[in-house]
Amino acid sequence: MNCQITHPWLDTSRFPLVEIRYPEKVADSDLEAFLLLYETFLESFRGPYAAVVDFSAIFTATQSQRRIYALSERRIRDIAHRKCRGVAMIVDNSLMRGCIAAVYWMSKPNYPYKVFSTRRTAVQWAYGQLDDQRTQPSA
Repeated sequence: MNCQITHPWLDTSRFPLVEIRYPEKVADSDLEAFLLLYETFLESFRGPYAAVVDFSAIFTATQSQRRIYALSERRIRDIAHRKCRGVAMIVDNSLMRGCIAAVYWMSKPNYPYKVFSTRRTAVQWAYGQLDDQRTQPSA
């Protein structure tokens, strides 16, 4: 990978596994800026990736943050369809699970995703998604 995008929430050190860790408090403007940067990152490389998105520090998301996230999901729809092998989300509270359900109701993803309560199981699943795709013939 030759993309040099850096952000404190984004870890690409184990690419094609991409990790996002959201902080406890996120301003709408910071979320929008990060998601635009992430979209640029996704456009910058070829080949598959899987993501682990850690929401565990966040207790809930505002309506505007859910809308911002849903709009980003719509913008990356084509890229995700071609490249994303799966997104594992770490969520350890029911309010955030509800927020994720609301976002995906507004913008249904076209990639596999699953919610986990621990990082270990989320990372295992994401790596499994990459391994499954490597052994299957591409369409």
